[in-house]
Amino acid sequence: MLNNWKSVVWDQLKTLEECGLGYMASSILVSYSGISESVRLDELVEIINNFNFSTLLDISYIESKAAPWEQVAMSAISRPCNSINNISAHDEEPITKKRFVYYFHI
Repeated sequence: MLNNWKSVVWDQLKTLEECGLGYMASSILVSYSGISESVRLDELVEIINNFNFSTLLDISYIESKAAPWEQVAMSAISRPCNSINNISAHDEEPITKKRFVYYFHI
């Protein structure tokens, strides 16, 4: 993570709060890398938990352990998006749901 990662994360979450998207979301996926003794996951969780909309969300945290760092996040994001138009086991009609993805990278 960058030396100023806390302020960047705060700014991105503030954007989600101010525009209302944070309150419209049902879940957030947080992919992270570079956790060390000086940069701890609990610091990231604490920043996220400072925002009121975080209490309304299902928040998942996944660690990227190797390059390309974004691959873990992109794979995790694409799974539910690719499955939304699958045929239901009880019906032959496709399940039609809309998913919106807001992705930001630090």
